[in-house]
Amino acid sequence: MAVELMIVTIIALSALEIAHIVALGAWNNETFTSKIGLTGTVIGAFTVAKA
Repeated sequence: MAVELMIVTIIALSALEIAHIVALGAWNNETFTSKIGLTGTVIGAFTVAKA
């Protein structure tokens, strides 16, 4: 359940980043940083689940 929630959150943050770029024409570094952090968490969760 937690991994699925993290994946949904990454998708939502990606959609937010795309909307921010389209609406304001600017890059949002905070959203990108959050997305990268969650991606690392998901990869870590998958690695631990396989071990």
